[in-house]
Amino acid sequence: MSNIKTLTIFEAYKEIKRIERKIDLIKTLRETTGELSSSKLKEDTVQLSFISNDAILNAVSKKDGYKEVLQQLYKAKAGYEKYIADEIEDRKITDPQIVVGYLRDYKREKWDKISRIMKYDKRQCHRLYDEYKGKTPQDNCTF
Repeated sequence: MSNIKTLTIFEAYKEIKRIERKIDLIKTLRETTGELSSSKLKEDTVQLSFISNDAILNAVSKKDGYKEVLQQLYKAKAGYEKYIADEIEDRKITDPQIVVGYLRDYKREKWDKISRIMKYDKRQCHRLYDEYKGKTPQDNCTF
């Protein structure tokens, strides 16, 4: 992760995607850990010894560990999403090209929604997007 002072909208978005992949991985791992009912757990723990290699106890403890990690990941994701929302609000006026580029390229928003978020006409949003892509305003002229 980069320094918070120099964190861009795009880096925060990439961090959210990385967190989402971790969440998906943990959910998959939780699903593959066997489901245990309380009666089955009681029967097996009475018959088995309480050594560290006990598969049932390891499965239960892993599930509890996943819960804490998932909570931390969800909190981090929410923090990055709030950061992006705040940055978008701040940059609407100062760097509208970056905001339009982020909404179009990363969030895959439609032009109608982008124009509502930016409170600009769709043609103005297209022009800002062209500037974001590096086209000069002269390239946008039709004559």
